[in-house]
Amino acid sequence: MRRIVLTYIFLSIIGILGVGAQNPFNRMDPVTGRDQFGNQVDPNTLPDNLEDSTDTEIQSLPPKLYMWRLSETLGNRTIIPADTANLNFQNTNLVEGMYGHYNYLGNLGSPPVCHVSSLNAETTSRPSSWSPSPSFFVRPDEVKFTNSNVPFTNLTYYKAGNKVNGEERFKSYFSVNVNKRLAFGFNIDYLYGRGYYQNQSTSNFNAGIFASYIGNKYQMQAVYNNFTMKMNENGGIQDDRYITRPEDMAEGKKEYESTTIPVKLEQTSNKNKDFYVYLTHRYRLGFTRETTTVEDAKSPKKSSCQRQRTFSQRYHYNRRVRSRHQLHTYHESGTGAS
Repeated sequence: MRRIVLTYIFLSIIGILGVGAQNPFNRMDPVTGRDQFGNQVDPNTLPDNLEDSTDTEIQSLPPKLYMWRLSETLGNRTIIPADTANLNFQNTNLVEGMYGHYNYLGNLGSPPVCHVSSLNAETTSRPSSWSPSPSFFVRPDEVKFTNSNVPFTNLTYYKAGNKVNGEERFKSYFSVNVNKRLAFGFNIDYLYGRGYYQNQSTSNFNAGIFASYIGNKYQMQAVYNNFTMKMNENGGIQDDRYITRPEDMAEGKKEYESTTIPVKLEQTSNKNKDFYVYLTHRYRLGFTRETTTVEDAKSPKKSSCQRQRTFSQRYHYNRRVRSRHQLHTYHESGTGAS
């Protein structure tokens, strides 16, 4: 009981001292302009005369943004909705596509094959050396340009599996405006898959920058993208019986881990490097004239009439390097070297 009383008294003393601390000791005599010690006091430094900033309301600009893509042949803009929702987000990283129309070898970054005939034309229109990875290579007409009054950032990280067969992917997109016409940004995409079988790991990297200027007369969009894709190849497992009838295989094992099943190729890799620079710009000649449309005598309306001629140019430079490294080849009947 004594401890409770002492604690209560101690807290009461602290409260009284805190209330007293709210009252300024350096008070000024309104007649002489001096404090109780006779010192001259600046009235603006007194707490009673300081402006209270607690009621200040900070207003920021409401965010406004729009995105567009380009036509690779003519450079025409197509406005697209900004994808900021989580609809079907779980499918955005699947190698089989958003709707499961690709077959692939199992791990992230492995080459897919489209089994929908209507989509084969889109796949075959990509560079031949990039046909193993159509979802990773971004064409100029697939680049998203952004114009916004506030900086726009989108970060995405995917992770699955463990240190043996895990998959990871990191994507970054950033765009900022210098003014309402000029904008620039960058994108980064890094993919790494360790693979579920031997010699099946993949590593893809993409980094690019883009810029745009959208004015009344002059418009410009420029893109630079650099791609690097590395993929190990195993040629498939040596014998299907390791999966269908594991009890018939060596050492009398009834089950095999996917990482211990023998494969046909060893130390075989495929590496692709690609970069391109794409620039399209146009200039509009003509004028914009305001006209007045009179529907009735009391409510005339104004509208604008445009007469323009457009001159546009497009530049596209692409460079592609492909290398293949192979040391050993294994066959079903035995082991050979090539």
